Amino acid sequence: MEKQAVKKKRRKKRASHFLFLYIALGLATVITLTVLSLTVFFHIDTVKVAGDSMYSSEQIITASQIKKDVNIFTADLSSVNDNICKALPYIESVKINRVFPTTIKLTVTKAEKYVQVENGGKYTVINKSGKCLEISDVPVKGIPVLRGISLTSNVPGVRVTFKDTDCIEPLNSITDLLDKNEIKNTTVINLKDLQDVFVTVDNRVVLKLGSTGNLDKKLQHAALTLEKQQGSKKTGILNLSRIPNDKHQAYFTSCDLLAEQIADVIKK
Repeated sequence: MEKQAVKKKRRKKRASHFLFLYIALGLATVITLTVLSLTVFFHIDTVKVAGDSMYSSEQIITASQIKKDVNIFTADLSSVNDNICKALPYIESVKINRVFPTTIKLTVTKAEKYVQVENGGKYTVINKSGKCLEISDVPVKGIPVLRGISLTSNVPGVRVTFKDTDCIEPLNSITDLLDKNEIKNTTVINLKDLQDVFVTVDNRVVLKLGSTGNLDKKLQHAALTLEKQQGSKKTGILNLSRIPNDKHQAYFTSCDLLAEQIADVIKK
C-alpha cells in the first residue's frame, strides 16, 4: 500500500511538471507569435477605396498619407479622415477598416453642396456643416446663392467662419422648411436683415418672409400659392410677412425682379 501511494505521488509530481512545461511552451509560443506579428508579419501592402466620390482612388490614397510597410496593428490611422477631408473637400467622411492580413479599406462618403455664399465677387460653396467645398468665380448650378452674409475665412476643406453667426440657425431653419414643404429651385436666400428675409424661387417669385418667426406657416402658405401658380411665367413678390396675424395672410404683387433678387443657378 505504501509503495502504491509513493508511485501515485510521483505520477502526480511528473504530471505537474509536464503541465508547467506545456504552459511555459504555450506562453513562449504566444509571445513569439506576437513579436513576429508586430515586427515581421502583417505589414500594410494594399489600400483599397470604396464609396461614392468625384475623386480617383489614387487621389484618395495619396491624400490619406497611409504609409505602406508599416505594421497593420501598430499603424496610426487616427489622422487619415482629416487628411483626406481637408485635401479633398468634396469628401464628407471616411470609414477606415483594417482587413487582415495586410489591407486597409477606406470607405468614403461624398460631401453634399448646401448653399453658396456670395462674398467679394466670389461664390463659396459649403456643405451643411459649414465646410468650404470650393470657391468659384461664377454661381454654381443647383444650389441657392446666400446673400447679405460675410465670411471672415473660407479655405477649401476647412469650415468657413461667418462674420455674423446669428445667421446660421435661421438659414438652417429656412432650408429645412423649404425641403419639408417641397419648395424647389430656390435661387437666392437673402439674410442681410433677419427682420426682412427674402427667398427667391425659380428666379420668378420672391418670398417676402419678414422676420424669422412663424417660418413654417409662412412657407406652408408659400407652397400652396406656388402650386397654384405652377406653369405661370409671372414674376413678382409674394408677401408672407404678416402670417399668421393678418386675416388676408398673403398677397402677390406682379413686378420685374431686381438683379440682387435673382441668380444664375438653375440647372437646364
